[in-house]
Amino acid sequence: MTLLHAQARVVVAAGKHPRHEPQHTRLLGYITTTNHKTIGIMYTCTAFFFFILAGIMAEFMRAELARPGPACSWCRTSSTTSS
Repeated sequence: MTLLHAQARVVVAAGKHPRHEPQHTRLLGYITTTNHKTIGIMYTCTAFFFFILAGIMAEFMRAELARPGPACSWCRTSSTTSS
């Protein structure tokens, strides 16, 4: 079953009218879960993702500060390029 082809399931309680409940797709069920293990895995993966992203950004900053002056041509202002 895919995210686009969710089907409704009919639930009939004793002596009541049937009601339709949408079936959760795998992605929607994973995001809206209340299972503590799944939430812990999502929390850990998110923290690891932002840790890696911050490391990449830190390397860009270190590369920019490795040489004096502006590191890129568009960072220069007109006052520094004109002599």
